[in-house]
Amino acid sequence: MKIAIIELHGHLECLNSLCKIFEHSSFRIDIYTTSGIYSELRHYSYSRQFRWNVKPQKMSVKKFLTLSKTALNNYDILFFTTMEIETGYSPYTDIGQKPATILRIHNINSWFNRIHNIRLYITPHDLFKDFSYLIRVFFGKADWFHKARILRSISFFTFPTNQMTQFAKTNHLVNSGKLIAPIPVSVFDPEYHKPLEKEHITFTIPGKVDKRRRDYYLILRVLKNILKKSNKGIKLIFLGKATNNYAKDVIKQFKKLSVDYSTFEFQYFTARVPQTQFEDIIKKTDLFISPINIQTKYKLYREIYGQTKLSGIESDIIRYGKPAILPRDYQVDEDIQDLIDFYSNEEELSAILKEYIHTDLLSRKTSMAKIILENYSPEKLLSEIEKIFLSLVNQ
Repeated sequence: MKIAIIELHGHLECLNSLCKIFEHSSFRIDIYTTSGIYSELRHYSYSRQFRWNVKPQKMSVKKFLTLSKTALNNYDILFFTTMEIETGYSPYTDIGQKPATILRIHNINSWFNRIHNIRLYITPHDLFKDFSYLIRVFFGKADWFHKARILRSISFFTFPTNQMTQFAKTNHLVNSGKLIAPIPVSVFDPEYHKPLEKEHITFTIPGKVDKRRRDYYLILRVLKNILKKSNKGIKLIFLGKATNNYAKDVIKQFKKLSVDYSTFEFQYFTARVPQTQFEDIIKKTDLFISPINIQTKYKLYREIYGQTKLSGIESDIIRYGKPAILPRDYQVDEDIQDLIDFYSNEEELSAILKEYIHTDLLSRKTSMAKIILENYSPEKLLSEIEKIFLSLVNQ
């Protein structure tokens, strides 16, 4: 079987995970991607297992796909790992319909339920961004027209999680005949396991510091109370860019906390964290905390983390095998729930953190990770995905 995997929008980790999965596949796998992604992945040994078709940096997606059209129509399956709005969808509607096509959806409402989920923030900055989007993309690139064509022409849709798949089913957003089993965006990698330190614990909050994404002041209040009564060393890392005014104020408060308590250490970044440094910090992390705001917005549309949109924290839990603390209304797949503790309010979050700090809960959770994440090993995922692809071609 010949499969083309197409990732032309900078989602390096989505493609990297698929490379790990298909490294030992008996299928022929060809990859169509950007020069930027290829330059980062070509150094891995598994990259030699695939045939790479690389879009030059200055070439448009439309021209690249047009030049690749004949080749693309000779595969059994075209798997689009993402499609981004900014590029416009017209290049994808002109490829042809000979192979079976699969599109993995990352934002359900912005694809399937747009009218009922339009959300505008009434601030000058946000109104400008929304108006700019309408002019550039919705009307300028006829997004509404080409997206409708894509939805009609794609053979099958998949989502990264069971929760998202179930949401689409329950709300009748996708024809059941075009919906296939989830294809995750992350693969479990046991190399990030670290020996636990008895006198010190490291909490990490991944992602850009943004008040619309997470409630950092909740963490501040909880840690203040814990530090008053604990002698154990605690380190907190903001693993993402922190440059806006909100981030500066949050950082100021946490830096003051590190001055007031010698047992508390704080680390943050004012620029994008390079991938190698990101992964080095993850290796030293004991536990993820994500005080995420469940309701969010993608372009003009409301999305719900865990139900219509995947958060990076789910991918981080799976890939790195680290326990995590999340808000109770964040819905995750059943097979990773044992790695997660959920809180409904400040008191519950405080109690959970204290248990991690003062008991063997961290050791117990960490030791279970390999068993819990068995379904996300490259071998297991390869077996499942190959079955899916074979069933589609044999229909």
